Amino acid sequence: MPTVTQSNQLHFPQPCRLSALDLTTESASGVHVIDSLTPGDSTSGLWATFELKLPAFTKASYYATYQDFDPLHESGGRFPMGSNRMQAMHLKDLNHVTPGGILLFLELEKGSHMAILTLVAPAWESLPGESEATVSRCSGSCAYLTSKNGKLMVNVGNLGQNNSEPDAELTDIPTVAWAISDNVYDASQQVWELAISHRRIAQTTRLREQKHYPEILTHLGWCSWEQYKMDISESILNKAVDNIEASGLPIRYVLVDDGHLNHDDRRLLDFQIDPRKFPNGWEPLLNRRHPDRIKWFGLWLCFNGYWAGLDAKGNWDGLANHLQSIDDKTIMPRQGFTHTMAFYDAMISQARQAGFDFVKVDDQAQNPKFYKQTPQGIASSIDNAQALEAACARHMDGLINCMAHSNICAFNTRVSAVTRCSEDYKVNDAWRAKAHLHNSFANMLWLGPTVWGDHDMFHSNDALAGYAMSVSKAVSGGPVYLSDDPENFDPTNVLPLCYSDGKLLRPLAPAVPLPDSVYINPFKDALAYRTVAPLAHGSVAIAQFNLTEPTQPVSGYVRANDYQQAAAMLPQQSAWTLPEQGLVCYDWQSKEAFKLDADHALTLEGFACRLYLLCPIQHGIAVIGVADKYLAPAAITFAHVDESQLIVHLHEAGDLTVYSEKPLTTQSHMQVTEVGQSLYRIRNAGDDPCVIHIKR
Repeated sequence: MPTVTQSNQLHFPQPCRLSALDLTTESASGVHVIDSLTPGDSTSGLWATFELKLPAFTKASYYATYQDFDPLHESGGRFPMGSNRMQAMHLKDLNHVTPGGILLFLELEKGSHMAILTLVAPAWESLPGESEATVSRCSGSCAYLTSKNGKLMVNVGNLGQNNSEPDAELTDIPTVAWAISDNVYDASQQVWELAISHRRIAQTTRLREQKHYPEILTHLGWCSWEQYKMDISESILNKAVDNIEASGLPIRYVLVDDGHLNHDDRRLLDFQIDPRKFPNGWEPLLNRRHPDRIKWFGLWLCFNGYWAGLDAKGNWDGLANHLQSIDDKTIMPRQGFTHTMAFYDAMISQARQAGFDFVKVDDQAQNPKFYKQTPQGIASSIDNAQALEAACARHMDGLINCMAHSNICAFNTRVSAVTRCSEDYKVNDAWRAKAHLHNSFANMLWLGPTVWGDHDMFHSNDALAGYAMSVSKAVSGGPVYLSDDPENFDPTNVLPLCYSDGKLLRPLAPAVPLPDSVYINPFKDALAYRTVAPLAHGSVAIAQFNLTEPTQPVSGYVRANDYQQAAAMLPQQSAWTLPEQGLVCYDWQSKEAFKLDADHALTLEGFACRLYLLCPIQHGIAVIGVADKYLAPAAITFAHVDESQLIVHLHEAGDLTVYSEKPLTTQSHMQVTEVGQSLYRIRNAGDDPCVIHIKR
């Protein structure tokens, strides 16, 4: 982990005094901390604002909610309540940015990359190891980017009202972290490591590799939302399970989405199921569990109780002392971990007692709006987030964070390993699908160091985007769950994702845009949007998309240097070395392979996706894997090649595809079929069909 280089600290004796942080004179990496300030009597939740002076750059990618290409044409400036609408915009200058920016990538004039991340820190009266003489008074704080008079600014505050103790002096307030590196991926990883190394933030967030990925989410699932929306019931869900089982697809979990909570005008009345839709409770559905079919059930919950909060007239016996009034109809958890833990432990334990194995918790980024009229501000949202993490760790086998795109949410995933990285998927909507794909991959540049990305559910039978969606889910490494009517599944888009037992083939790290796609506008530029993910056995997946709107042909390519970017989101980011004998490029659609001696150019005419696998050549052979799976090399559990033999073990019996510069011949128990130029399919017809052994 890099050493924190703390910048020259700014002192704010009065609220909102304008000063500047000059990153042209600071070291290549650092964390800027305000040593002290007095919040003042403010209703805006803003304590301080200062200019961010940047080094000269040629390209910028700015992350904020509801920017210009939003398919719903929503306006920006909704920080921090942007929910799941975080988008990366390619900008030529930063004079008039969308308010509420949380991250900025710059390609500097000399070719290096700078990442700037705005920081969120919890409230503490003192810090571990401090003596009484050096106690710090730390209020919960949040920073974000905006512009003023043509200048890029950093705003810092508590997102609430400051009028409870306007003269109190606050200390040790982290605002932004920055890092410069030769590649954009290193810059992203380093800026997160710097942020987390700050003594306050270290208690709220961890890196992705330090977390446990839920076993349930390594399997294929199904979710009720996109097909049924709010119209779920006991009979509808039981029929869906019937049809899932009849489909023959190895779906191992069902996620029950919105439409089951007991509420009045979108305010939660209690933690019970809606008796009108589920007269017999959850038991009839959860009794459908079977160890070889649907093994797990998940439940959708709302972070705020429900979309408009908790109903003041609801049944909150046992929690009354832990709740506070927001208005005459709405109550919410009180500030302080004791109070928030009581609430979220009750919420999550009820779901566990009902029999659910994991939860998907939605609308997290909206939480601060309930506290904006209180002096608690951001501190309440941080307490709520930490309490949810603790409750799920205590009771559940998994948590998917949803509508959680603010930095407030991202800085409070100490335990959870999965966060939605896009807006909702929408069936048969090409423009929504294009924005969804771009945002899913682009957001992993800033979310990827701490979580795996959930690309959301999808309809396998979506005529416009079913194939593109399935490929994007495959390379994401995150959860994969279908959403279409189980009677209408399209197995051709589903079976390449998983084994016969529903276990997903996954990359070693989440897919992200290749460097030449980080700073483009894929909706206007006639360029393929290119993404990369590392696979087992030194192989790499390159997925490319045409996201132009309106659609126009785009050009793309595959080149050997793409292979070196495979380490993008791996903990150790040393560039992958090009194999001495070169690479084979396998075109998943055409089922053709060729040695990648030069750039391979391609054109995507319509809203399309192309998947390529780059596999290293050893002793004249490139092991491609089980080619009917998107991530073919991931189907291999062991591989060895030398001059005399090829030994490969497969996860399950199947046909192994290899590229060989010399002809391969049929041997005992090994059926070898030439399927293309230098391309062979091998099957073991003997006693152990998972072992392929060819003597050369």
